[in-house]
Amino acid sequence: MTTEITIQILEPIHSKQYRNLRLLCLETCPEKFGTTIIEEAAIKKLKWEDWIKKQHELHFMAGAFFENNLIGIVGFERKTRMKTKHKGEIVQMFVRKEHEAKNIGSRLLKFIIEKCFSDETLEELTLSVVKNNTTAIHLYEKAGFVKYAVEENYFKVGDQYTDQQFMRLQKVNFRLTKN
Repeated sequence: MTTEITIQILEPIHSKQYRNLRLLCLETCPEKFGTTIIEEAAIKKLKWEDWIKKQHELHFMAGAFFENNLIGIVGFERKTRMKTKHKGEIVQMFVRKEHEAKNIGSRLLKFIIEKCFSDETLEELTLSVVKNNTTAIHLYEKAGFVKYAVEENYFKVGDQYTDQQFMRLQKVNFRLTKN
């Protein structure tokens, strides 16, 4: 019997699993995220926990499940201002270490992109990634994202700086890559 990995939008019943996985990613991969485990663990209810529980229309989190356990996440946060609501941002991409190299990240990313671009009013997705995270950058490029900026010294821990790379995917280009 093989158990398949399923991908879906997180529902209120997944809120606790989301929190646990979010804290795990910050604990195990602190160099890949702008938030620290200390900051997030101190918050009684994370912003995304609330959005998941309320099933927020503009912001959603997708999850990969294996044997009913949440093993990967990727979120989408829609811009809400009148002049920027044609854009959204991909956030919090993470797959548990023991499930890496199984194409889960790629499946999560494809799922969220297709869900986002099924909205006729959304034209562009953006994301940012630590510049030295070459595995993630390769995944994003494979999905059609292109680099549009790098901000040097974006993060600072002690006396160490990390650059942040900004990428975007326009709907018109995504449709071209699917054909």
